[in-house]
Amino acid sequence: KWFLGDQEITPLHPQTNSTEPDNPRTWSAATVVQIPANKDRHGAILKCLSIHESYSARSVAVEARLDVKYAPTIRMLGAPQIDLEEGKDSLILRCTADANPTASIVWRRAGRSEIASLQESLQLRPVGRRDAGLYTCQAQNSVGTSDTLSVQLDVKFAPKILSAGPDRLTTAPLFSPAAFECVAEGNPQPT
Repeated sequence: KWFLGDQEITPLHPQTNSTEPDNPRTWSAATVVQIPANKDRHGAILKCLSIHESYSARSVAVEARLDVKYAPTIRMLGAPQIDLEEGKDSLILRCTADANPTASIVWRRAGRSEIASLQESLQLRPVGRRDAGLYTCQAQNSVGTSDTLSVQLDVKFAPKILSAGPDRLTTAPLFSPAAFECVAEGNPQPT
């Protein structure tokens, strides 16, 4: 009999019984089982149980643990649900992979050639305006590569005057127009 975990499974073909040519009183029983390999079965115990009613031990078993190899699937944890504020908030994003063998994680930032992180966690402590952007994570092992998950980070920061002019002290003839410019940056957009 065959068992996968505690559940009995049906062999591929009926059991075959045969005697040895030299010793017709010695019997050999053979059975084959075929199991579709999927990641839910990774780590499951497969057991072959041989039963003989005439002996006190009645049965003998051999077990094997299934080692199913599969490509990674990933989940992202820690995506911000609120606005992030520069200099005040910190962020830890986690990319977890379910894979066998173990997968390596890669964090990337859109528009940049360098890798943001090779760890499961991407930490931004504290967040700054330059941390804003699209981040992606992906996992890979010897079997394959996961889909890519992404998160868009928006970092709020107070307005800052970049330039004002032409000068702080400007002389203009009476009744003539004078033009001044003020350039500021901020998130959200300053007015």
